[in-house]
Amino acid sequence: MDKKKIAGEKATEYVKDGMILGLGTGSTAYHMVNKIGEMVKAGMDLKGVPTSKATEEQAKALGIPLLSIN
Repeated sequence: MDKKKIAGEKATEYVKDGMILGLGTGSTAYHMVNKIGEMVKAGMDLKGVPTSKATEEQAKALGIPLLSIN
C-alpha cells in the first residue's frame, strides 16, 4: 500500500464523532478525505473545513458536510 495512503488513513483513527475537521490539501490529505467520506457515509457526525477548492469539491462529492473557512 502507498505510504501516503497509509498515513492519510491512519490520521482518521484520531477522529471522533461530532468533530469539526480541517480538511487539508495534497496527496496525503486526499486519502484522509476519502476515508472521512466513508466514515460520514457509515453514520459518523462530522463537519469539515476545506483548505482548497479541490478539497472542497472532493468532500462535497463524498457527502461530507462543510463549513466555511471564514
